[in-house]
Amino acid sequence: HAAITALSKLFKPRDLKPGLRVTVSQENGKEGGFLKQVTLAVDPKHDIVARRDDRGAFSADTVEHKLNKKAVRAGGVIRSSLYLAGRRADLSPTVLADLIRVFSFDVDFQRDVQPNDTFDLMYERHFDDAGVAVAEGEILIAEMVLSGKRIRMYRYRTKNGETDYFDEK
Repeated sequence: HAAITALSKLFKPRDLKPGLRVTVSQENGKEGGFLKQVTLAVDPKHDIVARRDDRGAFSADTVEHKLNKKAVRAGGVIRSSLYLAGRRADLSPTVLADLIRVFSFDVDFQRDVQPNDTFDLMYERHFDDAGVAVAEGEILIAEMVLSGKRIRMYRYRTKNGETDYFDEK
């Protein structure tokens, strides 16, 4: 109960979902084993850890994992839909949703996208220390060629610190 109380300051127990990795550690003492630590792997970048201190009280902290970021390129030809072409190019649904958002002010996806149009993008992918891809990052540059018209968008941070997507102008 004390470990859950400490964890709930940083993570709502009701947000526990199937597949969330939970690690429980115990230590043996004079009177048998007792709970020493509970770790919740909430996402690839963070764990939440409740630890018992020397007085027996639990406190919780967030532990950040250092991930390696690499630029990845993907692209393809749209045969029937951007979604299917993106999945054929091994884009995750998250990156596909971001791609659609990047072009949402410039492209009417129901009218403008035709068979044989193309897309190309470079985006960040995060890897753990073992080299396993664990998360997708931001789209850095994206391009669509729709009926021969090229639209290219760049991720850019303005002078006032806001980040958005802009064309070359």
